[in-house]
Amino acid sequence: MASPRPLPCPDELDRATSDILLAQGRPELATQVRRFVDPMLPPKTEKERLAASLLQCIRKPRVVEHLLP
Repeated sequence: MASPRPLPCPDELDRATSDILLAQGRPELATQVRRFVDPMLPPKTEKERLAASLLQCIRKPRVVEHLLP
């Protein structure tokens, strides 16, 4: 039994959708699809979002208050 094909990434789906619309003679709709999808952030899993959040906290500059005698 053949293993299932991996799912394409959203960017590949966007290009495929635009290419199909262009081939069907719908360039204006293909452009609308690209404009709609381009500003979207790539999807992330919950673990990826958590890791990014933790890294952001770690990299924040820390303010250290010095106690004056």
